[in-house]
Amino acid sequence: MIDDNAPETYGILFTEKDLQEQIKKPRFLAAVHAYSMDVFPLGDAQFRAVEKRPYTPRGLEIAGYLQLIHEVAERIADGKLAVPDELRVQYPDIYGNVGPAGDEAAQMLRPLVQAGASVMKFSQLREPQTKKLALNLFRTQINEADIEETIQDPRTLAAIDAYRTSKLSLNRLKTILYGDFNAHPRDLSFFAFQRLCFTIIERIESGQIDVPKDLRSRFPEFYNPPDAETDKALKGRARALHRPTASGSQ
Repeated sequence: MIDDNAPETYGILFTEKDLQEQIKKPRFLAAVHAYSMDVFPLGDAQFRAVEKRPYTPRGLEIAGYLQLIHEVAERIADGKLAVPDELRVQYPDIYGNVGPAGDEAAQMLRPLVQAGASVMKFSQLREPQTKKLALNLFRTQINEADIEETIQDPRTLAAIDAYRTSKLSLNRLKTILYGDFNAHPRDLSFFAFQRLCFTIIERIESGQIDVPKDLRSRFPEFYNPPDAETDKALKGRARALHRPTASGSQ
């Protein structure tokens, strides 16, 4: 059942309550303020926001915490959130970017998490498309319009039907249809697009969506993709090599 009235979160993994709890902490606010001035990248703001582990607040994923930090930084930069002047005096190491970000454990952890948005500075993530991609701010819910408009295109419907019958993987489907398996059709997150495909597949199998019989002949690249053809040819060649000769030998 698709709920067209469900609120769209666009991949936001924190709440306003989470944000309000964090900005009460002076060290956190100082670290985010420094990040908003490009003193260091987003990942360093995460480690400098606290003195020791845990580096992510209880109940938040790392991805959600990074989103939260950037949102606070945007509010500071836009003048929507004031930062007390005394924080510069209280935390000179943060504003001066002095010393390592975090303790020894943080230094061991950083290579594992410093990628994507973590290595970007605030000014880079202010660019809307960069922010959307790096912080994964895509639609997380699908609606009936997504389904109806998707199945109107015969080529897309054929690809999803081929996915249904295991002729294509989801990544291969996206690569062929959209040119990149990391594409976000209809501004949907990876899992939301997967849910869209699954919903269409369920409706095909229940008879709610009709798949024209001529799609197989119109779009052979989906129903008989090159990899499948190569695999079939190799198997055929192997059978021929092991087929008994007229004399009965192999």
